[in-house]
Amino acid sequence: MAMLTIHLPGKNRVPGAIPAGPIWVLAAAVFMAGCAGGWKPSVPKIPSRDWQPLVYGDKYKSIHIPVLKNETFQYGLEENLTAALIEHFMNDGRLRITRRKNADLILEGAITHVEQIPLAYDDEDRAVGYDLLIHVTMRLVEPYDTSDPDAEPVVVQPPREFEVRGPSMLTQEPAQSRTRDLSLALADQIFSKFFEGW
Repeated sequence: MAMLTIHLPGKNRVPGAIPAGPIWVLAAAVFMAGCAGGWKPSVPKIPSRDWQPLVYGDKYKSIHIPVLKNETFQYGLEENLTAALIEHFMNDGRLRITRRKNADLILEGAITHVEQIPLAYDDEDRAVGYDLLIHVTMRLVEPYDTSDPDAEPVVVQPPREFEVRGPSMLTQEPAQSRTRDLSLALADQIFSKFFEGW
């Protein structure tokens, strides 16, 4: 069996010995090459909504969202919330927003309750900050004839109640201008419940 003699610095050189420096460089290069070939950085995959099917599969392709009914005295809330719902569906992209006559589904509902809850008071005991509480009832149906009072639509999702609450700090600011973030949060709740099953 042949013996390999390695020359260490500071020792007497043995004839035929291989200098230690090149051996360590060679060994390091082989080791790094082996690692580089079998190692790849681990980057976790972030699930995309596009990869996840809606709970209804491919049965429905389009949706119509009429302006919500507003059963409260908070003027303009119905426009803000309807716009937030349409924006959410457009950003998601899995159901096409369309006119009622061309839609496979109709998402309809009403704002049933709005409440301003005082959070802070000034020195004169006047409220200077509020939480805004919004309740809506939504349902998902297949298209039906709205001109026929006896028409019974096919109900895909029965009426469900949703609620959102958030700060509205400026008491003099019109209520409708303070509700965009709350409307978007409510739209996300509705979409998640009706279309993603949670």
